[in-house]
Amino acid sequence: PTLLEVNAPTYVVGDLHGNVFDLIRILNLARPPPHSCFIFLGDYVDRGQYSIEVVTLLFALFNAFPKQIFMLRGNHEFEDINQIYGFESEVLMHYGQIKLYRKFNEAFGYLPLAAIINQKIFCVHGGISPALKSFDQIIALKRPITVLDIPFVSDLVWSDPSTESQLYGNSNRGVGTTFGEQAAQEFLVMFGIEKIIRAHQCVQYGIAKFFNNQVITVFSCSNYADACGNRCGLLFVESDGNLHHFSLP
Repeated sequence: PTLLEVNAPTYVVGDLHGNVFDLIRILNLARPPPHSCFIFLGDYVDRGQYSIEVVTLLFALFNAFPKQIFMLRGNHEFEDINQIYGFESEVLMHYGQIKLYRKFNEAFGYLPLAAIINQKIFCVHGGISPALKSFDQIIALKRPITVLDIPFVSDLVWSDPSTESQLYGNSNRGVGTTFGEQAAQEFLVMFGIEKIIRAHQCVQYGIAKFFNNQVITVFSCSNYADACGNRCGLLFVESDGNLHHFSLP
């Protein structure tokens, strides 16, 4: 489904951006499937050196354990982005085939856009949208999705929380929106959700909380772009919905 429904316990993993070493240590720490369940929030490729290894390992695990591995789509799982930020050149360097690169992006076009854990925690790569009024809008989407021509789809993979406004604002990324505390609270009430877990932003400790812990950012690529010195974040959602945070050096 385009909107997944997942039961806890599960781990939630943020951006990996070609960092296969963080992916492997997350799997080692949490115990790989079938022992544990994982929701990955997108941005598997670009920026790092091992995008092919990250996405291939995840696809292999998904095929072997489809009830324990859930992969959402990030803003870098679109061809207009990953042809600029490293994935295309990495595939061409290793395999010399533009056809293979396009096959990867064809697969990305079918990735789900969001997940709900225990019917209470909304998981997405970027954020929420003023154009999203019902989960039925996500469920009804026709795939593959190749371009961001639907406003709420663009917002789901591009938006960010912001303390500068209470509702929605223009994103300095040029795509998506920013959403404030009031917008988040209204979304939670409208959809009967308790928390939003999202990725998309590099945060120093790998985990960052906004708006009285109602919005949580998890970013799992340590030392992002070999320059940020940030830690690798990881979340664990218990069966009862309680959250545990890990910040790996």
